[in-house]
Amino acid sequence: GNSSVGVLKSGKAVFSVTVSEITTEIEQHGLSHVLAIPPSQEQHYHTLLEVAESKRQHPRFTQHPNHSKISNAHLLCLLLYTGTDVQAELRNAMRNAKWENEEGQCTACGQPGHERSCCGWKHTMQCIAEAVHLLAEDNADAIPKVLYHGLNGV
Repeated sequence: GNSSVGVLKSGKAVFSVTVSEITTEIEQHGLSHVLAIPPSQEQHYHTLLEVAESKRQHPRFTQHPNHSKISNAHLLCLLLYTGTDVQAELRNAMRNAKWENEEGQCTACGQPGHERSCCGWKHTMQCIAEAVHLLAEDNADAIPKVLYHGLNGV
């Protein structure tokens, strides 16, 4: 699907990626299983997209100033990154990306036009970045004083 364009408060353009573009990338990487939720008696959702859509009803989400700009694709990407095997694949792609050679081909997979797309994760990475910008808190009191990240081996 075609992506629509919006603008963040900072003036940065937002190119809203579609759910279809995200699921296509997931399928192309052989990770379709992360989109389905195994059935159980307690489970109300059958797909990760249904979970993403349900997050729109959360009071904290509905009170966020940018809630109307955040798409289902944004919410889906955040869930994919924070709770599935997609995170490991994305991190690996970013660490091992070799970008483009002189002929404009990705040096990792040989495909043309992969400028900084990390071999087929372009839409997913773009969507995560947009979601982070849209959900960022402007209120300094809401920002934690200490942020712990990358606690390997803890």
